[in-house]
Amino acid sequence: MDLMFAAKNTGQSDALREASARLFTEVGDLIDQAQQVGTLPPGDPGRLRLLLVAMLQGIAALVTSGRAPAGQSDALITDAVALFTRSQGRATLYAT
Repeated sequence: MDLMFAAKNTGQSDALREASARLFTEVGDLIDQAQQVGTLPPGDPGRLRLLLVAMLQGIAALVTSGRAPAGQSDALITDAVALFTRSQGRATLYAT
């Protein structure tokens, strides 16, 4: 994830651009599905996508820096997605 976001839009290889696009597509699909079933509130899916990607990027940064054990990465990602998409507290997602 560091590689995907460090180079911004210049100097990225095709593989990095494809990986970044795949990440945002997968997360976008998850957001769309959660909004359709009412787990996430209606509204700007782009904002929710950025929020979830930020959570996932944070987990990746913690694991790669050694602050979170690498063996916990899958569980942390699963928990983050589950927490993000649960119906309780959904009104706070759009609080300004």
